[in-house]
Amino acid sequence: MPCSRLKLPVILLLLFFYLCPARLLAFDNEVFFNEPESVYGYQASYQVERNGKNIGVHTLQFFRQQEKLIVEAKSDLAVRLLGIPLYTYRYQSRETWEQGTLTEVDTSIFEHRKPERRITAQIQGKLLQIVKGGVSKSAPLAQFASNHWHPGVLSSQRVFHTLHARVHRVRVDVIGWEKVALTDGAVVAARHYRYSGGFKADVWYDKDRRWVRLEFDADDGSRIVYNCKTCGATSQQ
Repeated sequence: MPCSRLKLPVILLLLFFYLCPARLLAFDNEVFFNEPESVYGYQASYQVERNGKNIGVHTLQFFRQQEKLIVEAKSDLAVRLLGIPLYTYRYQSRETWEQGTLTEVDTSIFEHRKPERRITAQIQGKLLQIVKGGVSKSAPLAQFASNHWHPGVLSSQRVFHTLHARVHRVRVDVIGWEKVALTDGAVVAARHYRYSGGFKADVWYDKDRRWVRLEFDADDGSRIVYNCKTCGATSQQ
């Protein structure tokens, strides 16, 4: 049917999904709210590289506490010279979900020769209450934290950044489908997305909408890459 015969609302709807394909993800997120372990397994593991060199591992774990879904993201990283650690970094973030809603995030950062940093965020009414270093502040609600495991974050305009201790407004653009080489040797088709706005990063999700890769520039200008070690076998089924 020629475009000239399409009614205006239909044309606008088609343009919306063409220009904003990430919005399509919002219609198919139930499995990630209810049973993310059916996609990831109970644990997913990622190799972390800095400028092409392996510096450690990042893991996701999924488990239940009564009716709550608990998601734990952990990184254990070290930059070494001749086997001697010059810089170490540990990250632990615990998300609590209740009935499909992110209600609390508790994050601890252990950086080389620095005191522990703890950042918490909890829903209080229509606001997100963020506590960092004993100082509390309120922020607009954000449905997702910056731990990337849930593809619904791609359709969100606000994200709670677990390192920055703030809610960022973001834009997510679709770059397109690409072949991604995973750490386990598998090559999978994954869709590439790019964050801009409050923070910048590139992320990839496979055909099951599972997070498989992350790239961003660290504060010192080095390129950091997270690449899935456990996603290859099921991605090719």
